[in-house]
Amino acid sequence: LVRDSEVNLEGIARITKIKEMIDSNGDFVQVASKYGDELGQVTITPDNRENYSYSAQVEKLAKNEISDIVIAPDGYYIFRCYEKTGAQTALSYAFVRAKTLDQHIEEAAKRIKMWSLVK
Repeated sequence: LVRDSEVNLEGIARITKIKEMIDSNGDFVQVASKYGDELGQVTITPDNRENYSYSAQVEKLAKNEISDIVIAPDGYYIFRCYEKTGAQTALSYAFVRAKTLDQHIEEAAKRIKMWSLVK
């Protein structure tokens, strides 16, 4: 569902807006903390790179470079590399959660109108 633009229209629109604002004014921390669901940091090393589905996409970032939107199983990320030493990449990230299948089903069920013809 994370890649379904109809189901996750709100999340995709929000992460896209965050990316545009970061690109236009450059203040990653301020924009990410105000508009994202989560602001955090992660350091990717050769020992832990397998733990992150997005590691191949972000390890190539240069210091102070901002990533494109990265789609992960749990939602949408934008990364900023703040330190790069050898094989170690330290990143800040903005995260927006994607809807889960359960959330999508629950919302769809609320839109269904049921009629009872029982007396």
